[in-house]
Amino acid sequence: MSKLPDEVVEACRRQVDHAINEADSWADVDDDDCLTAVKVTLATMKLHGWVPERDWETIDKAPRDRTPIQVFHDMWNCPVSVRYMPEGYENLRLPWVERTLTHSWPEEAFTHFKPMPDPPGESE
Repeated sequence: MSKLPDEVVEACRRQVDHAINEADSWADVDDDDCLTAVKVTLATMKLHGWVPERDWETIDKAPRDRTPIQVFHDMWNCPVSVRYMPEGYENLRLPWVERTLTHSWPEEAFTHFKPMPDPPGESE
């Protein structure tokens, strides 16, 4: 995960302090107050353009609905953009198909995945 910029950390801290100060005492701070503080903090982070990078997840949790994802290719030691196509491409019966339809791999070719990052300019 990338380091949160100092100005975003400070903005989040101010939001949490505000949420806590709205309560009369610590005894009055309940789960709803904490949830509100977290939601406000996340909204502040998004407002400042910071989005945490998701960690790699095991391939068994990957979507099987043709959603484009990144998988980690252990032999090439790099991420590859693929989608799951159970019928394979050109009837090769290799379900992990590169998004450009230039290569496909068997079910067991990858062990981890994560969602595709936003294209440049779309997260702003």
